[in-house]
Amino acid sequence: MPMDALAQILADRLRAPVIDMTGLNGEYQVTLDLPIPGGSGPAEEFGESVFSSVQRHGLKLEQRNAPIAVLVVDHVEKVPTEN
Repeated sequence: MPMDALAQILADRLRAPVIDMTGLNGEYQVTLDLPIPGGSGPAEEFGESVFSSVQRHGLKLEQRNAPIAVLVVDHVEKVPTEN
């Protein structure tokens, strides 16, 4: 998989944005031992396990402030439709 696909998988697991900043092109075979979210341990242990699993591949997850695209809907009106 390409690194941006791995970033998306990690974002889905962590429920937080993950941005690929590796600069690596091409596809890689990656096997991650990830826990099931909401398992028996606390959320902190889940996050730590994801971080350590990524580190075993020589990659690093860092918390940073970075600009990301966000869609904000501040108002919606229901339009009547005919049956």
